[in-house]
Amino acid sequence: MAYTLITSVGTGMYKKEGYVETDYFLSETQHFKTRLFMEALLKGKYRNIDQLIVIGTETSSWDALVKAEDEELTEKDAELWEELKEASTEKDGIKKGITESLRTELETYLERRFGIPVTIKVHTPLVDQDHVRELFECYSSIYPIIKENNDVLFDMTHGFRSMPMLFYQAMQYHFSDDAERKIELVYGEFTSKDKPAYARNLSEYWRYSQISAALQVFIKKLDGFTLARLIKPEWPQGAGAVEFMSDIVQANFALQLPDVIRKIQSALECVPEGSPVWIEKIKVPLQEVIKLEDQRSLSRTLYNYSAYLYEHDLKTQAVITLQNTVETAIAEKFGEAGGKSIGDYVWWQDHGKTCLNRAVRKAKIYPELENLGHRRNNVAHGGAKDITGKLPSVADIPKVYEEGKKAVETLLNKLEL
Repeated sequence: MAYTLITSVGTGMYKKEGYVETDYFLSETQHFKTRLFMEALLKGKYRNIDQLIVIGTETSSWDALVKAEDEELTEKDAELWEELKEASTEKDGIKKGITESLRTELETYLERRFGIPVTIKVHTPLVDQDHVRELFECYSSIYPIIKENNDVLFDMTHGFRSMPMLFYQAMQYHFSDDAERKIELVYGEFTSKDKPAYARNLSEYWRYSQISAALQVFIKKLDGFTLARLIKPEWPQGAGAVEFMSDIVQANFALQLPDVIRKIQSALECVPEGSPVWIEKIKVPLQEVIKLEDQRSLSRTLYNYSAYLYEHDLKTQAVITLQNTVETAIAEKFGEAGGKSIGDYVWWQDHGKTCLNRAVRKAKIYPELENLGHRRNNVAHGGAKDITGKLPSVADIPKVYEEGKKAVETLLNKLEL
């Protein structure tokens, strides 16, 4: 797979000699002496890099990108180096900074030098609170120009201290839904001249940050599809359980919750030894799902699940599941032996409704259960009109749910389930 290398340029050893020549070791046998780590990555073919993007401020040491000591440096290139050096050199407390024409010339020089497309992005040298939006928009503009099928190698070595951090945040924003693209982070050490400076691959840190974000989505919204994909290499059983749980929530297949619970229990028995710490974090919400099961009846379990969905702001699913609880309770009490009537819509229409009416017709909970059934039909049919021809209101759902929840609990107690 081809890679886009994204790197940044600052000033090097500020007010000293700038970027210092360093012996960068890509491996024990492959090393390159250069002032900029990106050159070692390109010359050493650290990855199959076919695109380069360089980020810096107007006053960064852009001259460091031109190899002034190169014997093959043309007169025009030497003039470019001189102009870039002058633009980044402080005179009377002021730096002129790189111009648009110099930026274009530098891109052309780098493309000729490395034989790949090069884009240079320049932003204000004021890296502070008042310019965060400007910086974020600059870094965000990089995403669309990355080659469509390329993976990304982000060199965090150079640049002002905050630049890699701010760009890292922009990457998280844009790459969060880009599941197919691989992101790698690499850093070149800076050591004294007589010691090797090793290339340090920090890519797992990017993956951990993705797992952390995906875990929060799963905890808050029960959407674990991204989380399942990320954890599959270390814990395939856990990934399967998280994905199955997410499928059931998304599809409103509440009656399959017992199967989800069995799969979660099996996964928790297969946690690999010496597993990463984040697996312990993932186990917590999975264990909460297991606690929803009530050994007294399936309808009790569904009742708990409905409350669980409501707590996660999945209010329409909660209403539908609450009505499923009613139908399941009637099937358990009056249906065929062995639970054959559970989930049988024909049986519910032909027999279940009649059984429910007989059981609660004269009870105080009848209006709330009837209203719950109507509201379930509203939300399950895309917000269909009620029996009066009125469209339902989202604002009514909490009241319908809370009143229905109390009525369903009374029904379960009445049926001794």
